[in-house]
Amino acid sequence: MASDRLLILRQAPGVRPEPVPEAWTLAHTWPARLGQDGEPVEEVGIWTLEAGRADPALVRTRAQSLAEHTAVVVECAESLATRLGLDPTHRAMLVAAARLHDLGKASRVWQDAFGAPRDGRPYGKTSAKWVNQALLDGYRHEFGSLSAAAADPGLRALRPDLRDLALHLIVSHHGGGRPLIRHGGEIERAGEVALRFARLQRRWGPWGLAWWESLLRAADLEASRRHDEGAG
Repeated sequence: MASDRLLILRQAPGVRPEPVPEAWTLAHTWPARLGQDGEPVEEVGIWTLEAGRADPALVRTRAQSLAEHTAVVVECAESLATRLGLDPTHRAMLVAAARLHDLGKASRVWQDAFGAPRDGRPYGKTSAKWVNQALLDGYRHEFGSLSAAAADPGLRALRPDLRDLALHLIVSHHGGGRPLIRHGGEIERAGEVALRFARLQRRWGPWGLAWWESLLRAADLEASRRHDEGAG
């Protein structure tokens, strides 16, 4: 193992193991043993001397409302569209995707699994140190965003090919939907995701479609970076 990393096979959640010096930062954790309430009682931890390499969720100090996170993503998407000189119709498509991409996080399942505070829900970012995967039960918030997004008046106002592209950017902004994504038994909608991907691959080509996907991902990542650094 690299000298700047330290593996602790068993540690109590939230407790700094005795062998770990103060200079080290917890970088990644995985539940190793769960209690009767589904919460981890032991976990595997990787510690690092380079705090910048740690999972942002482990160093995040505050939750962020879904509305606040979405507003920053929209701002970042608009900035990207301006710098790239996108025409008004493609700019509207990208901004619509940014505005709608995380609607699935409003689900109670997602909020509970990510340890969102009870007051002020829904949250887009939480300070939870781990995700209750058993409670999440395979739910993907990107897939959950599709239902609400498809009914959005602003999205429906786009011409059909751009509406297709916006929906694909939403479902693929964490790498899924190319063409498959976990769907919780909603086979018909999952099939639509795959067929949409095939249509857009023919329209834009593999690299062109990947370029569009990268724009929403870049806006989302920039919004998360601002939040983790306390700037947004």
